[in-house]
Amino acid sequence: MRILRPILSACLVALIAAPLLAADPAPAAPKLYVLHQEIVRPSGLKDYEETNHEIIAAFKQHRDMLPHFSFTTVAGEDFTYNFITPIPDFAYAGTLYDLVDKVGRTTGDAKWADLLKRNGAAIESVNDSVFIGSCGRPQAWRDASRQSL
Repeated sequence: MRILRPILSACLVALIAAPLLAADPAPAAPKLYVLHQEIVRPSGLKDYEETNHEIIAAFKQHRDMLPHFSFTTVAGEDFTYNFITPIPDFAYAGTLYDLVDKVGRTTGDAKWADLLKRNGAAIESVNDSVFIGSCGRPQAWRDASRQSL
């Protein structure tokens, strides 16, 4: 009986622990985002916002071309506009400009070129980066800042 007691104890612990260990899910993959930041010239603010409304209208009209594309816009008092876009992986970040251009060209090459020219003239600088996020934001902030297409 002395020999069986440790074996039975080990089997009992294994039977109890196995379901608990099996139920522990693998850690979720980190969320990736592209941060596109545009700093607007104060004198070009009106043109910038008008052209952005035209660009967003093109996205809304051709939503089928980018079914999973979305972004959150956060604007600062210093004329900085941050566009935060969730992405599935790093490779997608490299194709984002091409996808945006593809949608924009549906408005016609000449109109798209004019729109980009007017928009670009209002911008002082542009910065892009990819970052990893794992913590969520409060629901109220997320709802108040989301730009829906």
